Amino acid sequence: DKHLATFNWIADDTDGEAMAVVVQEDRKRLEFTCGGCYMLLPAESVNKLYSPNELIQCTSCERILSLDKELRESMGSK
Repeated sequence: DKHLATFNWIADDTDGEAMAVVVQEDRKRLEFTCGGCYMLLPAESVNKLYSPNELIQCTSCERILSLDKELRESMGSK
């Protein structure tokens, strides 16, 4: 599976920390950061997290991004 291979590759490269939660820095300005490297994320990357079966990675550290339940609900279920 392509996604599993990507996960394993990132995990090997990041001491097992292949996933990173998206952090909302500023709700009004739609600013988000990667919970792994703390770099700013493009809003379109965060929006893509609602697409089923799509693996979205941080453009900086390449970790696989995810939304926690609270942020997902605050942004409105899509």
